[in-house]
Amino acid sequence: MNKVNQFGIQSTKFILNRNFHYTKTTTTSLLSSSTTSTKTFNNTNDEDKHGLIQQYHKKYKIKGNGTNTKVEMITNTNHIIQTDIPTQMGGTNEAPQPVELLLASWIGCTQATAIFVSRNMNVGSRNDVVGQTKKAHEALRIVIDKMEFDIEAFRDERGALGGELPIKLGSELPEYPARLEKIEGMIKVYAKERKGGDVYVLTDDELNVLAHQTERRCPVGKK
Repeated sequence: MNKVNQFGIQSTKFILNRNFHYTKTTTTSLLSSSTTSTKTFNNTNDEDKHGLIQQYHKKYKIKGNGTNTKVEMITNTNHIIQTDIPTQMGGTNEAPQPVELLLASWIGCTQATAIFVSRNMNVGSRNDVVGQTKKAHEALRIVIDKMEFDIEAFRDERGALGGELPIKLGSELPEYPARLEKIEGMIKVYAKERKGGDVYVLTDDELNVLAHQTERRCPVGKK
């Protein structure tokens, strides 16, 4: 029998770190995530131009080709990703919207990070384990069976569609930000039944630790 814990989430400042710029080529403008650096690292404690220590610098790379509103991308782990927008927005609706993939990335990262956190949580001795075995008073670890997500995100449409139209040289930027302003919803955490039939239900404190540690450690989320 699985027992479920759930906790609400709300982030009023869920923003990806948008340190992007445009670099012009002879044929087009390409979105680039970094500039060329000529810095030489002398040892593993040197920092790069982003303040990251080389020893702990984990890199991701993705390439993409876009036609009209649709983009096809390939990751450095050889996965194909596509995005599009709905027909009512001028797209062909042949792939998820970029914002939907953003939320999907957040959910996937939260799931993977929560599993890592739970595997490394030692919640100590518990006296309220149902059907105690001889190991019931030994150190316990949280074992997650599955997680369920029901998430909504919100933004102000005036950020993307507002402002001066048509856009001219010297036009003011829209007054309102286009980014997501809020993500909220519910995550249900199902704990696995232990050997011997012990049923483990997370306490509120344990669930809070799981939630806060996961939020802090998830690379996709940024408060």
